[in-house]
Amino acid sequence: MAASLWVAPRPARHDRAAHATGRSERARSFAVRVTVPARLGAWGETHKETTMAFDAYDRSIQLLGTLASLIKKLASCDPDLTKQLRRAAQSVPQNISEANQRCGKDRRHLFRVALGSAAEVASCLDIAVALEYLGEPQVAQARELLDRVRAMTYRLATK
Repeated sequence: MAASLWVAPRPARHDRAAHATGRSERARSFAVRVTVPARLGAWGETHKETTMAFDAYDRSIQLLGTLASLIKKLASCDPDLTKQLRRAAQSVPQNISEANQRCGKDRRHLFRVALGSAAEVASCLDIAVALEYLGEPQVAQARELLDRVRAMTYRLATK
């Protein structure tokens, strides 16, 4: 997949290269939409990694939706744990999204940060169950999604 960004127009100049291409003054003055691969490299390997990264992002957003009802229940019992769970859960898709726009070691680092945040979400759920704020059946679906997100981010972080 590719990410899109808008590039600001450069001031029009009268030079030989612009004249040789036959582009008019008006055509050079409009903003240009540029598509940039999510990771530098050959398109074959980029497409596979980007697809997994977007799947990890989609599952992490789905995890946030699953955690929303648990966070509401937990808020009345332990506000500090609720705040920690919310911050960690929000950090997972944010870091996956940012990593998907980076390359090399920086990319792997951000996927590792997302993996660490997912582990923090798991520990918050463990604490909530251990302190009997939430029951095990209530957190079962969240744990399944969390395991999937952790597996995908681990794979992305170790490439």
